[in-house]
Amino acid sequence: MASLLQLHPSFSAIYTRQRRLFDTVLRFLFMTGGFLWIGWFFLKSDDPIDHLHFRLHQYQLYVLLLSLWGYQFRRDVRRLKLLIALASESHCNVEDVTYDAVCGHPDAKVFDVFDRRSPSSGWFAPIFTALFLLGSLSFIALQIHLIISAS
Repeated sequence: MASLLQLHPSFSAIYTRQRRLFDTVLRFLFMTGGFLWIGWFFLKSDDPIDHLHFRLHQYQLYVLLLSLWGYQFRRDVRRLKLLIALASESHCNVEDVTYDAVCGHPDAKVFDVFDRRSPSSGWFAPIFTALFLLGSLSFIALQIHLIISAS
């Protein structure tokens, strides 16, 4: 979102930092999931059951990561719609909409990434994000265990 739209500086202290952290963590998890395939093929076991378990857990890892990415993409679209709506209401450019103006809107919850910033928001987004990130980390740990035990 930051590459397509320059947000008001008031966003950088709160939202932009969390969003960059989330993007970095998600990219790291996707990268780690991809590198696990390389580790599997170098230390490959001849047992077809081990290979089946590895593939099954790898698919589950990707389902979690892609679900999380899709959920955040949907929230990005909602964030853009909210910014456009607030800009059109106040007859200004989207870049001039401040974070305080967003927090006063009932749909401000779409800007929550890891914690609740607006009083109107619920806990679903931060909990959903945290659970899917923890689930992905547990599948990565399980995959590393499978690679080590198969060698």
